[in-house]
Amino acid sequence: MFLNQIIEETRNQSNTKKEKNQPRTKERKTRSDKIHDIRFPVTPVEQMMLRRIGKSLNLTETSSCTHLLMTALQRRDQRIPSYPYEDTRRYMHVKPTEEWYKIIAELAIYYDVSERQMVYRLIHYAIESRMSIQGGQSLI
Repeated sequence: MFLNQIIEETRNQSNTKKEKNQPRTKERKTRSDKIHDIRFPVTPVEQMMLRRIGKSLNLTETSSCTHLLMTALQRRDQRIPSYPYEDTRRYMHVKPTEEWYKIIAELAIYYDVSERQMVYRLIHYAIESRMSIQGGQSLI
């Protein structure tokens, strides 16, 4: 029993020494080019339409959706219409940068929806405006 007490005391002393010697860690800075991955639900028809847009722009699915999102955010001079939102369990992704993510978050607060629903609205707004520019041609 005496030996166990000595071992315990030395362990406790070494633990307290380690805690005292460690410098306080600084808060880590976030990267300036940090991106956020946001997924949004799509129907099979919407997925096909978005993939076609991506192929026409010579981009991947995610980068074409991100491109559409950026164009919608840059064109948002008027109220963004509401679209019927349903979680289809089939998702596509967008990867906005930190500054665009903050704008999406502010819009989500303003319209009282989730960030995912806001991305869904913006993507549909971009598709709708793209179709009106092309003269109403169906992308399907």
